Amino acid sequence: MDSILTDQIEWLISGNMEGLRFKRQLLLLTGCLADGAPPENIGEELSRLTRRIASEEVFHALLDSLNAYIRNKDKEQMSLDMSALIAQLEASREELKQCEPANTTLILCWVLGKAKERKLLGKIRGQR
Repeated sequence: MDSILTDQIEWLISGNMEGLRFKRQLLLLTGCLADGAPPENIGEELSRLTRRIASEEVFHALLDSLNAYIRNKDKEQMSLDMSALIAQLEASREELKQCEPANTTLILCWVLGKAKERKLLGKIRGQR
C-alpha cells in the first residue's frame, strides 16, 4: 500500500497540479493518509473540494451529452428536445460558478505532512 501511495504522491507533486484528475487524487490521498478526522480547516477545504469535484463532473457529463447529440444529428434535424439538456447545462454551470474554490495548496501541504510522518517522502523514485 505504501508503494501505491508513494507513486500517487509522486504523480501529484510532479507538476500535475490542475484539473479534475488532480482534485480527485488529492481527495483520495487525503482519505488514505488520514488517521482520523482531519483538522477543522482541512475538513472545510475538503468539503469545498468535494463540492467542486461533484459540480465539475455533472457539468462535464452534461456537456459531453450535448456534444454527442450534436455530433450525431444533422443541424436541420435538431429539435426542441435539446432545450431541457441545455437548461440543465446552464443550471450546472451556475452551480459550478457558485462553488467556493478550495485551497488545494493547504490540502496538499497537509497530505505531504502526513506522508512525511509515514516516511513515504523518502521513497519517492529519485530517493529510492
